[in-house]
Amino acid sequence: MFFDRGNRCEVPIANRQTFMAAILMIAVCAQEMMEIIAWNIAPNSIQYAIATPIGLELPVASAVLEEGAPIEFAWESTGVNDWSLFVYPAAQPIDDNPLRVYEGLVSPAFTLPIADALPAGEYVWYVVGDYDAGIVQSATRSFIVAPSCPADFNHDGILNPDDLSDYITCYFDSPPCAGADFNHDTNVNPDDLADYLIVYFTGC
Repeated sequence: MFFDRGNRCEVPIANRQTFMAAILMIAVCAQEMMEIIAWNIAPNSIQYAIATPIGLELPVASAVLEEGAPIEFAWESTGVNDWSLFVYPAAQPIDDNPLRVYEGLVSPAFTLPIADALPAGEYVWYVVGDYDAGIVQSATRSFIVAPSCPADFNHDGILNPDDLSDYITCYFDSPPCAGADFNHDTNVNPDDLADYLIVYFTGC
């Protein structure tokens, strides 16, 4: 008797023809077992294959956009016709709770609806495309939404001495609060204070 060690298929060997048939059966059994093992390790691996990350186009990296204005997103076209766009506050980890998510997009471009306008702050975004061979995901990119009236530091819709006081307090905090980087150059220094004062006394 001849035994296949993997699937233990018992095959009698009586003559040369039977021997060749047994070899063929063993090969088939071994192939089936390899497929089962591979599927258990990575089920539906084709469906979940990750392609090379795609490039993002708009907004450009670290773009500063005006609060309330339309935000246009664009990315490289890779032949995918089913996209999802995710937006997170920059301070929030990338998890299952994005601030904004738009699914079923059929082109590599999207304009954020006015109804979903983002408040002033820093954000990150990325896209995921789904197609027959698997999925493709971009890297993340950040952008900043600046207040429509930057000098309205407390965002109450009124420019008054409270804004000046709040900014100066923020600037001289130890460490300075996030809003102290008024010119968004990632450094808090006298340039930020000077820039804020110019905007404040210019008015909105």
